[in-house]
Amino acid sequence: MARRRPNAFEVSFGEDAPELSLTSLNQQQALASSSSLKRKSDTQGPGPGDNRVTAFYVDPDLRNIELETADLILEGEDPFLQEDGDANDKPIRVLTGFVVYDPLHGGELVPLNATEEDDGVDRQFEAAGYVTPYVENEEDEGQEDAGGEPAQPKYVRVSSILRYMLDYTITNDPVWIETQFAWYILKDPSDMYEPLHAYFLRPRRVAQFIASNVLQNIRRTYEDFLDRFERTVDDFGRTYTEQHIWDAISEIEDAVNECDDPAALKSKSPILRHILSKATSTSSRPALRRGAASRRGRKAPLIKALAGDLDLAVLKKENQNATHVTPRIAVLVQGLVREELVVVGERPPRVDKALKAAQQEAASNRLVELANKVNQAAGKVECHREHFIGAGKKYLRAVGIDGQRFEIGDFVLIPMSSTQPQSTGQIDSSSTIADHFWFAKILYADIDLQNFHVQWLQHSSQTMMQELGNPQELFYNELCDHVSFKAVADKIVVHEGPHQDREPPLAAHEYFVNFTYDLHKATYTSIDSIRRGISNVHKPPYNCPVCPVQEQLQQDYVDCWLQDSQKIVNGVAYGGHNYHYEDFVLYRAETGSANIGFIVGFDILPHKGAEIRTQIYLKRVGRISSIPDLPDTEVRDEVGSAVERNFPDVTVHNQCANEVLRYSIKEKMGLRPKPLTQLYDGKTILPSLTKPHVIVAGVPCQTHSTMNMYKKADDVKSNLILTALSYVDHLRPSLFYFENVPGFTRFTFNAVQSGTHKLEGGLEMGGLKFVVRALLDMRPAVTELPNGGSVFSLLLPLTDIHYLSFHYPATTSPISRD
Repeated sequence: MARRRPNAFEVSFGEDAPELSLTSLNQQQALASSSSLKRKSDTQGPGPGDNRVTAFYVDPDLRNIELETADLILEGEDPFLQEDGDANDKPIRVLTGFVVYDPLHGGELVPLNATEEDDGVDRQFEAAGYVTPYVENEEDEGQEDAGGEPAQPKYVRVSSILRYMLDYTITNDPVWIETQFAWYILKDPSDMYEPLHAYFLRPRRVAQFIASNVLQNIRRTYEDFLDRFERTVDDFGRTYTEQHIWDAISEIEDAVNECDDPAALKSKSPILRHILSKATSTSSRPALRRGAASRRGRKAPLIKALAGDLDLAVLKKENQNATHVTPRIAVLVQGLVREELVVVGERPPRVDKALKAAQQEAASNRLVELANKVNQAAGKVECHREHFIGAGKKYLRAVGIDGQRFEIGDFVLIPMSSTQPQSTGQIDSSSTIADHFWFAKILYADIDLQNFHVQWLQHSSQTMMQELGNPQELFYNELCDHVSFKAVADKIVVHEGPHQDREPPLAAHEYFVNFTYDLHKATYTSIDSIRRGISNVHKPPYNCPVCPVQEQLQQDYVDCWLQDSQKIVNGVAYGGHNYHYEDFVLYRAETGSANIGFIVGFDILPHKGAEIRTQIYLKRVGRISSIPDLPDTEVRDEVGSAVERNFPDVTVHNQCANEVLRYSIKEKMGLRPKPLTQLYDGKTILPSLTKPHVIVAGVPCQTHSTMNMYKKADDVKSNLILTALSYVDHLRPSLFYFENVPGFTRFTFNAVQSGTHKLEGGLEMGGLKFVVRALLDMRPAVTELPNGGSVFSLLLPLTDIHYLSFHYPATTSPISRD
């Protein structure tokens, strides 16, 4: 008995699809349609290089499948759309879980490019899949009605495909198909059809990427383009390589020919000149044979609902300006976003690949050298009389180990016993010193205990930034300990002090430190120079700046009653804070962010020994978000003019944030750019930006809200955080307040669209990590404290931050090399 092949509808529904039946191929009846797209050919069969995969078949006599007709109206569609008198006014729909097949040949699955090929076979093309109406602002779909469920899609057998369209001038613009009755945007093929759709789409996505990049910057060099291209991931999770360009030569030529003035593009663009000059010798596949109808200039239909609604139209990527950033932000975000960013200001220097490779080799050699040293037997410890401090002969300012002198203030490496390689052959090529060693600063030496008292430092990769941390940046933490003399591997060079925009050291094995990191709160605070100065005037063992902090922390977490002037108890001190009656406080919730409470009373609870524990009585306070049915506010041009009328002292900039940033930076550089005008009237000149005390910014709710069911991997609105950070970099305010939405903590860079409602992959918590990295890199832009220090904190629910746990060598069992 012949093996039964799954049919096209089983491809989407699965093996258990209801009421589906198969007949043998010789019993199937071809479907006829007056609107069929049929072609006769003079040529014989497919050309060389045809990559047709194994075909699947579908019985055309199917039940419980909706057929596309003029009477088909989906839930949410306008039933009177085609009664407006425009014969071409077709509904726009979305097709997911789809297959494209030929009903004249037993439902053979075919790629979309077959609609334009001439393979010598009389063909007709139809599609089937889940159909939903196109939502003009799908990012807000489902957010207005709390608890509302989206409309359920219908499985529809679409009538004959008249044509497909793909706008090569817009990066990642979707594929459209047109039938007699509607337009369809193709999203997410069925699992079994995906190989055929990938065969069709991949080379066209490459062509689209190239054409849109050329149109954005016709002078871009091929080397610059290739660097970005090879860091881009396509719709199917594949990272591009240069070979993918040569595999798509035919599609690239077609894409360029469909642009305006293709001859000028080919002659002026270094990218196209390089690619097309190699087309003949490199392409292994001849140009596809096209149908008689040209696709030149075919664009997707205008969505009329957006034409007169600026609030909706501005959310569409074709109406959005490219993200503008400062050179600093451009360097930091390189490789994390797919969008071609516009760098305003002096373009950052090109990466010296030879220097970078030399640095990596030097760092690798240094790691091998350290590993060899650690695996050798520990040498002699030497103490000299002149290094003793005071008359007790207990503490020393310097100790000699293996002929190397270690003294107070030196930064040293301590091997991690759990990850220390036993031989250089066990060192991974991607390993760094931070993977195998702890960092510490020597505070003094104790000859009786045969150890150093040290303050630990955190490598940037060991903070919440993880892989986005500067590989040469260290952070102090509020932890100190005793470490055996023989546990110390070697000294390292660490530069201390204010960064002041200094470039990191050129030597790959050198480091710098400017901040203190709190392991428990994920805060980065400037080094307390006052406390450190006080510690430096004391002699060991009282010169440790951390020991007093640890003692104070222990005292802080012991209840202490507070009294007023009449000795009446009116509060309690705990955890470094004083709490009184009628104070408003934040208290931990079972899940999510903290609750707000109002203190109404205290009570003493008995505890072990002489200790007491205090119970605080709170009255919970509601949030604005708890109030139902709040009125919506729409941001329109007239709002800006209204603010100016009602608040004459307020300076209004009613313009695109990217355009204002570009103008302000160029104005500061003395380039005298063309003045911008207010959008509300198109003629009032926009005022210049001045340095503010505070910048308040928030992430776009549409792209980061957990309520948004239609997140897109290529949504450039997600990159507006880069523009906000660029304003901070450019204007350097005293305070930057970043308003968060909970979904931003889960935002990932370089995610891949794996479904209509699903993103996969990318850098976990990449958005949050990048904000921290950028602010640390700016340094002078973070909050200025009264004592001259600076700090920024992440005010997030504790459950949303992946706190890292690091186990330093314990005092009770210091590690040793012998």
